[in-house]
Amino acid sequence: QSRGTELKKDPHKNEREQSRGTELVGGMPMYLRSAVEPPVHTLPAELLLQVLGWVDPWTLLTVVARVCRRWWMACGDVAGMALDFRRLPVNAWLRQHAGEASGTRAVVEIATRFRRVVTLNLGGVIDIKDEAVLGIAAHCPLLTTANLGVCWLQSDASVVALAEHCPLLTTVDFACCKVVTDAAVIRLAECSPELTSVDFTLCNQLRDVAAVALAEHCPLLTSVRFVKVKLSGASVVQLARHCPRLTSVDFTYSDLGNSAAAVIELATRCPLLTEVNFSYSHLGSSAVMGLATHCPLLTTVKIAWCNIDDSAVVELAKRCPLLKSIVCSHCGKLTDYSVLELAMHCPQLVNVDFDDCDQLTDGAMAQLARGCPLLTLFRFSGYRMLGIETVEALAKSCPQLTTFNISDCETLTDDAVIMLAKCCPQLTSARFAHCEQLTRDAVSALATYCPRAHVDFSGCDFGTLLEDGTVEPDYAELEPDYDELDFYSD
Repeated sequence: QSRGTELKKDPHKNEREQSRGTELVGGMPMYLRSAVEPPVHTLPAELLLQVLGWVDPWTLLTVVARVCRRWWMACGDVAGMALDFRRLPVNAWLRQHAGEASGTRAVVEIATRFRRVVTLNLGGVIDIKDEAVLGIAAHCPLLTTANLGVCWLQSDASVVALAEHCPLLTTVDFACCKVVTDAAVIRLAECSPELTSVDFTLCNQLRDVAAVALAEHCPLLTSVRFVKVKLSGASVVQLARHCPRLTSVDFTYSDLGNSAAAVIELATRCPLLTEVNFSYSHLGSSAVMGLATHCPLLTTVKIAWCNIDDSAVVELAKRCPLLKSIVCSHCGKLTDYSVLELAMHCPQLVNVDFDDCDQLTDGAMAQLARGCPLLTLFRFSGYRMLGIETVEALAKSCPQLTTFNISDCETLTDDAVIMLAKCCPQLTSARFAHCEQLTRDAVSALATYCPRAHVDFSGCDFGTLLEDGTVEPDYAELEPDYDELDFYSD
């Protein structure tokens, strides 16, 4: 106001304003007015939206929208919004009230406020109501990603609503939603032809007709997960014929033991595959050899509890040099020959799992450790008279090791474990269950050199070794391993 008063008294005011090329706004020159107001108020709408796009949705809703009417309007127009209810501060409250009317209203209100949401993440909000998902679908037609994994929906109406109101969907996750039916998946496939990734883990009402509909209507699919879904080779064949861009498939617990021809056709028609999981599907060696022959880009192969022999693993080792993760636990026909071939041809291996492959020897596993120095996960349990040479080789060759399991080894000694603890300080999970020769020295070394490790010594008779406080009482408890193959099991 004082500056405005001085300007009114200045007889040369008009000449100076004309020379600067400014206009008077409210009795004050623009260059002075902009100095008084916050610079953000002078931003064009497009730039304001760009700035607000960096703010999380919860802050936009509870703080930014209350600044002024212009910002309140702008919050609803922010493009590319991602609503992640797992990360928002409202998450704890929502988990408590998701099954109540207040929780449903809160979810719908948030979705209504942001009209240009493209990503919705309700994963793990267990008691979310169908009404909430219906409201989101009705108000967010631009959705491209919807994660409802581990949401215990009451019916498949949510899937149908998302299909009918959100035609731009490319990624959907309905893991553990056991109410999803074939009819809902067929509707989803018909209305969302741009789908690229689907996850129907533990949707055990689904059958071949749902997978076939997805294959026929969604040719852009690159990733499919049907864990513990009763599918036959017919579904695999249709996916192979209609979805040549597939890079990741997961048919864990699907009984494909008599469907080797279907898996070979999948490998032939989808050469871009990089990740495959056929664990517990009873595949034979011929199917795995077909995958190795036609899919040289494979990086992850999980074939636990499959009826394979050395020929399958040797073919993978020779034809898939990019292999980083292989899971062959409980494949009792494997011998040292397959392990030595992996050590020779796959130096980029990071994760290996040969639990309960009882024909393998300590020397072969030690050679695998020496040939694959990038190993971070190593499982080699179930061998009562083996382990010392392998542990020492891991300690010397694999300093990045984080997860280790060598349970049931009766000959494993403290010296090997102490060496492992000193050389692998990044260990976060280790299991030495029923390694009966281990004593207090091994426990102390792990506690000293691997302070972040969760260790399982179940079955080891330490007596009162922990009473002096060397290790916390709960140190011997193994933290749940969410990378286990049967994570989604009932």
